[in-house]
Amino acid sequence: MIVFGHNNFTIKSFSPEEAGLPASEDQHTRIVVKQRYFHIFWIPFFPIGKIWGLKRAGSEDLYEIPAALAPTIKKNLSVGTPWYSFSLVILGMVVASVLFLQHLQKEQNWEDNFYNRLEESKMLIQYPTTGDFYELKRYEDKDSYTSTNLLLKVKSYDNDNIVFNSTKQDLYEDAGMGYSYDEQKTYSTIETNNYNPTTISKATLIALLRTEYKSYKDPKIQIEGLEGYFSLDEIERMELE
Repeated sequence: MIVFGHNNFTIKSFSPEEAGLPASEDQHTRIVVKQRYFHIFWIPFFPIGKIWGLKRAGSEDLYEIPAALAPTIKKNLSVGTPWYSFSLVILGMVVASVLFLQHLQKEQNWEDNFYNRLEESKMLIQYPTTGDFYELKRYEDKDSYTSTNLLLKVKSYDNDNIVFNSTKQDLYEDAGMGYSYDEQKTYSTIETNNYNPTTISKATLIALLRTEYKSYKDPKIQIEGLEGYFSLDEIERMELE
C-alpha cells in the first residue's frame, strides 16, 4: 500500500525585530516559517507552499500573523525552499544514476570479457591440442538468421592447419539426444565414431571469429569440403585429469 499525504517542517524562526517590526517587550514571541510538502512513504516529494505564523516559546501552537503585518514581514524576510523538500526526487535521481553507472560498468565488463575471449580463442587456434573441441554455427546462406551447430574435435595439426575428426552435422541425433545438448555425451560420441577428417586452415578458423563487440553479425564464411556458411562460436579445451 502506498502511503502518501502532506506534512510540514520548520525552516526558520525570527524575532519581530529581524522582520522589521518595532521592538517589543515580549521576548518570547517568534515569527516561524514552515515548509509544507507532499510526501510518499513520509519522504518529501515536492513543496506545496509555506506557512507563516507566530509562536510563543514553550508552546506548540502556531497563530496566524495579522493581515496588516504580513506584507511587511514577508518583504523583510527572505526564506527559500529547502532542497530536501525534493528528497524523493533527489533519491530517485541518485538511484537512477547508480543503476545507470552499474549498467555502464556491466557493459564494460561484458566488452572486456568479449575481447579477452577473442584473444584466448586466437591463442587456442594458434596452439591447438587434441583435446580441443570447436563448436561452429552453420547457416544455409549468408542471409539466414537461423543456424545449426557443428561440433568438431581436433585430431591433428601442424603450423598452418588443424585436422578435425568429425564433420557429422546431425551429431546430436547420433548421440541419441535429438537436438538437445549434453556436453560429455556429445564428446563421447565423437570419440567412439570414426567420422571423416576435415582439414581447416588456422587462418580460416580465425576469420570465423566475430571480432567486434558491438557487431552482432556472424562472419558467415564458407569452408572447403563443407556445405553452408560458418562462424566459430566457441572453443573448449578439455582439462587434464
